[in-house]
Amino acid sequence: ADVGCCPNSGSTGGADWGTITVDSRDEVNAAKELLRLSWGDSTNIGMLITTPVLNALRKNNFVMEAIKYTMAAKASDITPDLLAGFYGVSKLYVAGSTEVTSKEGQTVVNADNWPDDVIVFRYEDNPMTNDVGIFGVTHAVNNDVFTAGIQSNRWREEGVRGEIIEECMCVQENIVNNTLGVHIDHVLA
Repeated sequence: ADVGCCPNSGSTGGADWGTITVDSRDEVNAAKELLRLSWGDSTNIGMLITTPVLNALRKNNFVMEAIKYTMAAKASDITPDLLAGFYGVSKLYVAGSTEVTSKEGQTVVNADNWPDDVIVFRYEDNPMTNDVGIFGVTHAVNNDVFTAGIQSNRWREEGVRGEIIEECMCVQENIVNNTLGVHIDHVLA
């Protein structure tokens, strides 16, 4: 697996998380450290995994050992909440959408939309707070240049014999911080 902090594409070596004897926490901890160094804080760290990664982790001995005293260590019992605790992140999301990849009239074949990647990111509980860093979100900036608010533009269209009225709002969108997510690429063989 390759670990890269956005937007830089630096990487470190990794292991196949699907191997039952691989402890994948080292790569996640490296990603969390990149976020801490970038943001100066290690709170509100989330993680996004895919369904194939979740299924592979359910067979991983390190994960099963970590929860064996919490509950019966059956693969079906390993939930995203337990994995969040295992990796030391506040939230863990599973991307599980699929699409039909077969042609019309053929036998239906479903495939995962998401590859075998993992994203570790920093989030804010309240995106309305000023000066926050949220992975993958742009913020509208309201400053002296863009304080006009909603504007109406009107013009006459002779071809349609009518008047066109367009409402618009002028805003400037800025990415607050683009180093708040770490992409761990190809975690399954």
